[in-house]
Amino acid sequence: MAEEKKKKDTKKNNTVGTKKTTSKTKTTPKKTTSSSKTTTKKTAPNKTKSASKTTNSAVKKTKSTTTKKVATKNTKTASKSSTVKKTTAPSKNVDVNNKEEVKKDKTIEINQKKLVTGIAIVVLVVSLILLCIFGSDSVSTKYQKSSTNSEESSTDGNSVLEQATKESEEIKEDERTAPKLISVDDYLELYKSDEVSLVLISKESCGYCQIAVPIIENIIYTDGVKINHVDVGDMSDDDTAKLIGSDDYFSEGYGTPLILVVGENSIKDKIEGLTTKEGYKEFFKKYSSEE
Repeated sequence: MAEEKKKKDTKKNNTVGTKKTTSKTKTTPKKTTSSSKTTTKKTAPNKTKSASKTTNSAVKKTKSTTTKKVATKNTKTASKSSTVKKTTAPSKNVDVNNKEEVKKDKTIEINQKKLVTGIAIVVLVVSLILLCIFGSDSVSTKYQKSSTNSEESSTDGNSVLEQATKESEEIKEDERTAPKLISVDDYLELYKSDEVSLVLISKESCGYCQIAVPIIENIIYTDGVKINHVDVGDMSDDDTAKLIGSDDYFSEGYGTPLILVVGENSIKDKIEGLTTKEGYKEFFKKYSSEE
């Protein structure tokens, strides 16, 4: 019995040893598999490296293509900009030409205006010189000129000058009354007054005044008309300036003899030059009643 137990124990040990060996033999393939796994793990990075290399090369290719595209775009834009500059360059030249033409037109207009103003100044100066030289005498020759509403008497076919000269020569010295002699300041007071006044303006050197004054003095003697007299022959430069500045009528030039109706800062009526005795009487009647 004891021997049988020993045999059994030996068998068991053998079986256990075989089991262990078998287990060992079984486990060895696992190690190999694990080693194969490890080898696969080691080879995997190589693949990723190759993949990354391919991606890098692809990226480089894409970069190179993009750089080429950008370069081509830049060249295109550069060519476009150059063409635009070339096309815009003539427009600048056109603008410059237009500006030069406008400047030329302006200078021509300015020169024309200067020419016109120069001619106008020359004409004005010449007219003023002629007016100063021939003003009083030439205006006085217009003895029949009148801007009044009074009616001039008929001369029975004779000229006013001939009839007035005859009437003046027939008047006697004792049938004449001289008008009231006043200064320019007195005239200005009458001019500003609310009442209407008659004023005779004359000078001794005037030939037509030498005919008119006796006729006017005879009318004062016979009809009692109030007439004031301003003698411009001996008047100073200051008084002349005052008279001319008193009304626009004098600034345009005046002649003698001259009969004025003044008042309320204006010249109401006038007789310029010489007329007949009847013409003076009719004129004085219109204003003698207002005095």
